[in-house]
Amino acid sequence: AFDGQGQCVRVPQQEEGSAPCRSRRAAVLALPIMEAQGVIWVWGGGLFESAAVTPPEESGPALVDVLERPGVEHSDYSRDLHMDWSTLCENVMDPAHLPFTHHKTISRRSKAAPISFGALENFSHTGFTAVRQTAGGPGRLTFR
Repeated sequence: AFDGQGQCVRVPQQEEGSAPCRSRRAAVLALPIMEAQGVIWVWGGGLFESAAVTPPEESGPALVDVLERPGVEHSDYSRDLHMDWSTLCENVMDPAHLPFTHHKTISRRSKAAPISFGALENFSHTGFTAVRQTAGGPGRLTFR
Protein backbone atom coordinates (compact mmCIF):
# COMPACT_ATOMS: atom_id res chain seq x y z
CA ALA A 1 0.00 0.00 0.00
CA PHE A 2 1.18 3.53 -0.73
CA ASP A 3 0.53 6.86 0.94
CA GLY A 4 -0.54 10.10 -0.78
CA GLN A 5 3.07 10.94 -1.66
CA GLY A 6 3.62 7.55 -3.35
CA GLN A 7 5.78 6.04 -0.60
CA CYS A 8 5.35 2.40 0.35
CA VAL A 9 3.73 2.11 3.77
CA ARG A 10 2.82 -1.58 3.82
CA VAL A 11 3.50 -4.81 1.95
CA PRO A 12 0.71 -7.21 2.92
CA GLN A 13 2.86 -10.32 2.42
CA GLN A 14 5.73 -9.09 4.60
CA GLU A 15 6.30 -8.43 8.25
CA GLU A 16 5.99 -4.83 9.52
CA GLY A 17 9.09 -2.70 8.95
CA SER A 18 10.76 -5.04 6.47
CA ALA A 19 13.33 -3.67 4.01
CA PRO A 20 11.21 -3.25 0.83
CA CYS A 21 9.15 -0.45 2.40
CA ARG A 22 12.30 1.41 3.37
CA SER A 23 13.79 1.18 -0.11
CA ARG A 24 13.68 4.26 -2.41
CA ARG A 25 12.62 1.88 -5.19
CA ALA A 26 9.44 0.93 -3.29
CA ALA A 27 7.48 3.98 -4.43
CA VAL A 28 5.04 5.06 -7.13
CA LEU A 29 4.45 8.36 -8.87
CA ALA A 30 1.78 10.26 -6.93
CA LEU A 31 -0.57 12.31 -9.13
CA PRO A 32 -3.08 14.98 -8.06
CA ILE A 33 -6.65 13.65 -7.92
CA MET A 34 -10.12 14.90 -7.13
CA GLU A 35 -13.53 13.29 -6.82
CA ALA A 36 -16.44 14.96 -8.60
CA GLN A 37 -19.81 13.61 -9.72
CA GLY A 38 -18.91 10.09 -8.64
CA VAL A 39 -15.75 9.97 -10.75
CA ILE A 40 -12.15 10.04 -9.57
CA TRP A 41 -10.26 12.47 -11.84
CA VAL A 42 -6.48 12.13 -12.16
CA TRP A 43 -4.26 14.98 -13.37
CA GLY A 44 -1.64 13.19 -15.47
CA GLY A 45 0.58 16.17 -16.23
CA GLY A 46 3.37 14.69 -14.13
CA LEU A 47 3.67 11.82 -16.61
CA PHE A 48 5.00 14.08 -19.37
CA GLU A 49 8.18 16.15 -19.34
CA SER A 50 6.65 19.24 -20.95
CA ALA A 51 3.34 19.24 -19.08
CA ALA A 52 2.40 21.04 -15.90
CA VAL A 53 2.89 18.81 -12.87
CA THR A 54 0.01 20.38 -10.97
CA PRO A 55 -3.41 21.14 -12.46
CA PRO A 56 -4.19 24.75 -13.35
CA GLU A 57 -6.15 26.49 -10.60
CA GLU A 58 -8.74 27.98 -12.97
CA SER A 59 -9.78 24.76 -14.66
CA GLY A 60 -10.70 21.24 -13.77
CA PRO A 61 -12.43 18.34 -15.41
CA ALA A 62 -15.38 19.00 -17.72
CA LEU A 63 -18.31 18.43 -15.38
CA VAL A 64 -21.99 18.17 -16.26
CA ASP A 65 -23.63 21.07 -14.41
CA VAL A 66 -27.11 19.53 -14.39
CA LEU A 67 -25.82 16.65 -12.23
CA GLU A 68 -25.19 19.14 -9.43
CA ARG A 69 -28.85 20.19 -9.24
CA PRO A 70 -30.88 18.97 -6.24
CA GLY A 71 -33.08 15.99 -7.08
CA VAL A 72 -31.14 14.95 -10.19
CA GLU A 73 -30.13 11.31 -10.12
CA HIS A 74 -28.05 9.35 -12.55
CA SER A 75 -26.81 5.83 -12.99
CA ASP A 76 -23.31 4.87 -13.94
CA TYR A 77 -22.14 2.30 -16.43
CA SER A 78 -18.57 1.17 -16.64
CA ARG A 79 -16.71 -1.33 -18.71
CA ASP A 80 -13.09 -2.44 -18.76
CA LEU A 81 -11.56 -1.62 -22.12
CA HIS A 82 -8.25 -3.34 -22.72
CA MET A 83 -6.63 -0.53 -24.67
CA ASP A 84 -4.61 2.58 -24.02
CA TRP A 85 -6.08 6.09 -23.96
CA SER A 86 -4.98 6.96 -27.51
CA THR A 87 -6.84 3.98 -29.00
CA LEU A 88 -9.95 4.86 -27.02
CA CYS A 89 -9.87 8.51 -28.11
CA GLU A 90 -9.33 7.53 -31.74
CA ASN A 91 -12.41 5.30 -31.65
CA VAL A 92 -14.59 7.83 -29.83
CA MET A 93 -13.64 10.51 -32.37
CA ASP A 94 -14.58 8.21 -35.29
CA PRO A 95 -18.24 7.20 -34.91
CA ALA A 96 -18.34 6.13 -38.58
CA HIS A 97 -16.28 3.04 -37.75
CA LEU A 98 -19.11 1.43 -35.72
CA PRO A 99 -21.08 -0.25 -38.55
CA PHE A 100 -17.92 -1.81 -40.00
CA THR A 101 -15.70 -2.62 -37.06
CA HIS A 102 -18.55 -3.73 -34.78
CA HIS A 103 -20.74 -5.47 -37.39
CA LYS A 104 -23.16 -7.91 -35.71
CA THR A 105 -22.19 -6.78 -32.20
CA ILE A 106 -23.26 -3.20 -31.43
CA SER A 107 -24.02 -2.16 -35.02
CA ARG A 108 -24.66 -3.44 -38.55
CA ARG A 109 -23.04 -2.55 -41.89
CA SER A 110 -26.50 -1.75 -43.21
CA LYS A 111 -26.59 1.19 -40.78
CA ALA A 112 -23.57 2.88 -42.37
CA ALA A 113 -24.45 6.40 -43.47
CA PRO A 114 -22.75 9.75 -43.82
CA ILE A 115 -22.36 11.77 -40.63
CA SER A 116 -22.42 15.46 -41.40
CA PHE A 117 -21.31 18.13 -38.98
CA GLY A 118 -22.33 21.77 -38.91
CA ALA A 119 -20.04 24.67 -38.17
CA LEU A 120 -17.87 24.37 -35.09
CA GLU A 121 -19.09 26.38 -32.12
CA ASN A 122 -17.12 27.54 -29.10
CA PHE A 123 -13.88 26.46 -30.77
CA SER A 124 -10.84 27.06 -28.56
CA HIS A 125 -7.79 25.33 -27.15
CA THR A 126 -10.09 23.59 -24.64
CA GLY A 127 -12.33 21.95 -27.27
CA PHE A 128 -15.35 22.60 -29.47
CA THR A 129 -19.03 21.84 -30.05
CA ALA A 130 -20.68 20.99 -33.37
CA VAL A 131 -24.18 20.07 -34.49
CA ARG A 132 -24.29 16.68 -36.20
CA GLN A 133 -26.88 14.98 -38.33
CA THR A 134 -27.17 11.20 -38.64
CA ALA A 135 -29.85 8.79 -39.79
CA GLY A 136 -30.91 8.62 -36.14
CA GLY A 137 -31.61 12.35 -36.02
CA PRO A 138 -29.83 15.50 -34.91
CA GLY A 139 -27.35 15.63 -32.09
CA ARG A 140 -24.40 17.57 -30.75
CA LEU A 141 -20.79 16.58 -30.44
CA THR A 142 -18.80 18.23 -27.69
CA PHE A 143 -15.09 17.60 -27.37
CA ARG A 144 -13.13 18.97 -24.40
